[in-house]
Amino acid sequence: MPYSDGVVATSRFCPMELLSGDVELLAALNGEPLEDFVKDCKLQLAFANKATEQSSLHEAFIAGLMASVMEHQARSCKLTMKDYLLHMDTFSYLINACGVSADQVVRMYPKVLESVIHTIENH
Repeated sequence: MPYSDGVVATSRFCPMELLSGDVELLAALNGEPLEDFVKDCKLQLAFANKATEQSSLHEAFIAGLMASVMEHQARSCKLTMKDYLLHMDTFSYLINACGVSADQVVRMYPKVLESVIHTIENH
C-alpha cells in the first residue's frame, strides 16, 4: 500500500468519480496517518470478529464496517464524505487481503458505500 511521509494513500479501490475537489488529483486522493489507518483496521476487524459464526466472511466485514462508521459518528457527531471514504478504503484493503480480487472490490465499493450511507442516515 502506498505510504509516504507518515500518510497511507488509501484510495486504491475508490472509483475516481467519488474523489472530489477543485484541486489537483493527488491532493484529492484519500489518505490518513498510518497510525489512524492501523487503528481503523483494528477496529473493523474487532467488530468483524464479533459477528456470529454463522455469518459469511463478507457479512462479518460489512458488520465491522458499519460498526466502525457508527462508532466514528458517535464520537464526532458527524460524518463527512471523506470520513465515509476512509472507512470504505479500510474495508476494501481488508477484504482484498482476505482474497477478494481487486476488480471485485472496485465493483462493490460504490454499492457498499451507498448502503452504508443510507443505513447511517436513516438510523
